[in-house]
Amino acid sequence: MQSYGSEAPWTGESRVAVASDSSDTVAMVPLAVRKVRGLKFWSQAGFYQPLRSYPCIPARAAESMGKILEKLLEEDEWDVLRFGPIDAGEPGLEALIQAIRSRRESAIIPRGRTIVNFLSPSLEDYRASKSFKRIESYERRFLRQPGAEIKFVSNPDPEETNTLLSELGTIEQASWLAAAGGDMRFSSDTDRAFWTRAMATGLSAGRHFQAWLAYIDGKPVAFRVVLSSGTASYMIANQYDQAAARHRLGWVLYLQNLRDAVESKVSSIDFAPGDLHYKGRLGGEEAEMRMDLYLCRPSFRGRALAGAVRGVDFLKRTLEARPWGRRLASRLPRI
Repeated sequence: MQSYGSEAPWTGESRVAVASDSSDTVAMVPLAVRKVRGLKFWSQAGFYQPLRSYPCIPARAAESMGKILEKLLEEDEWDVLRFGPIDAGEPGLEALIQAIRSRRESAIIPRGRTIVNFLSPSLEDYRASKSFKRIESYERRFLRQPGAEIKFVSNPDPEETNTLLSELGTIEQASWLAAAGGDMRFSSDTDRAFWTRAMATGLSAGRHFQAWLAYIDGKPVAFRVVLSSGTASYMIANQYDQAAARHRLGWVLYLQNLRDAVESKVSSIDFAPGDLHYKGRLGGEEAEMRMDLYLCRPSFRGRALAGAVRGVDFLKRTLEARPWGRRLASRLPRI
């Protein structure tokens, strides 16, 4: 099978492990193939929540994930299995953790606690908040600018998707993320191919994809992209053109998202890990632990590799806890 990721180190191949009984599929683990430093990884497919998950029937999770792991261990085409990063509360992942934890070839790496805003059922519950009033003032100030406007996109057709992805990429290229060499979401050909195909196969029709874009004189200057699944939403990316930083557009577009979420009966917005002070202004709080699971080939080499992964992670976290060690930590190999 082919996967969306086809740029190095991804090979474009994928594997899907399925557990089923006589009548139905009960669990599925999609894995994409990548090659790094001579090692062949089978890695969890999908970069974005909630696309990155293990579909399974919760009541069958422990049984089915154990069987899937047994089947994967029979395969000889991989050196390392990587599951995550993903929320620890995922039913399939809980079962997988139990199946992997006792193995000497495994490494479980915490990735920090995600930050979730658990929403009130009515906007009236926010109106007395000083933070809410301040963000509303940012919105009014921006919209008073000549040529300022905000657009909402939730179910683009193919032509609209092409325009949307182009505008998102334009904003990303002008953001601090590009200047800092960070992970881009919409700028490469592979990114655009992924989102185009994902939209066409269900994201658009199900209103799972939502985007708010801000413009000045027709030029896109900021965006907020969210994926929604049931009553939960996940912030995928939130960027702005550095030339428009004074407009506080990250907050302005979050306010748009908040209004829509409350109206749509969404109960939570996952902001991703980091910066609780910033993300906690309207009720954000730390929630489920995110983690990576690595399982190396059952062998002496595999055990040594797993030990090295655990050692690098321990050293990195030890250095990061000390002001003088943060620069050294940034130079360690990225796991």
